Amino acid sequence: MISPATILVVDDEAHSRTVLVNLLKHEKYLVITANDGREGLAAAAAQRPDVILLDVMMPGMDGYEVCRLLRADPMLLHMPVLLISSLSDRESRLRGLEQGADDFITKPFDTVELRTRLRSITRLNRFRRLSEERSRFEQALASAPDGVVLTDTDGAVLFANNAFCRLFEEESPPTEFFDCLPEATQGILREQLRGLTDVTMRVGPCETTILRPHLKGTILEITAASLLWEGHTAWQFNIRDITEKKQLEKQL
Repeated sequence: MISPATILVVDDEAHSRTVLVNLLKHEKYLVITANDGREGLAAAAAQRPDVILLDVMMPGMDGYEVCRLLRADPMLLHMPVLLISSLSDRESRLRGLEQGADDFITKPFDTVELRTRLRSITRLNRFRRLSEERSRFEQALASAPDGVVLTDTDGAVLFANNAFCRLFEEESPPTEFFDCLPEATQGILREQLRGLTDVTMRVGPCETTILRPHLKGTILEITAASLLWEGHTAWQFNIRDITEKKQLEKQL
């Protein structure tokens, strides 16, 4: 289940914060608030919200300065910012965009327009985060010595690293992972994975062979776990060639 998007509301006026909080909670967002610019920067760094609703006219540090500082921080650089202000002139809007705001909405705002813009921004931001997370994951596993493959709960391959392809002597990952394994092994792994109740739990190790005529005699050790992948349940299989190990054990 995908968690609700988090919205940070930064506004020095209590009434404005209350209006926005009530509206956003009605839309099932998780809402956090800050009373001024400095508090907003601290909350952004600590909470990493999906979107920041930032008032422009605030004492001490206005919304323009907050936006500039957000864009100057590598950790907060890509955090979406929607400026909210009673200023509607062209110069004010351009200044906000120049400081790095993603959008600008004028008070008194139209609630339908605000909801629509937030849905669009949060959806795009979540997609960006998922893409970055997937890229980091793939980079981390690309050079792993053991074969690693991710599948959906039907066994369709979502990702496989280079070691997996070398192990199965494939130029590219297969479409279905279980087609590479004996039927008995398929049943064991499926049954064990369906019994997992916690994504931190693992199953295995399970010893098996490769269902490829030219790789007959290759012995594999497979461990598996359930995890969330792009908002859905997926299975991760770690595969190690233990043929040489088993041969040495037999000799001893």
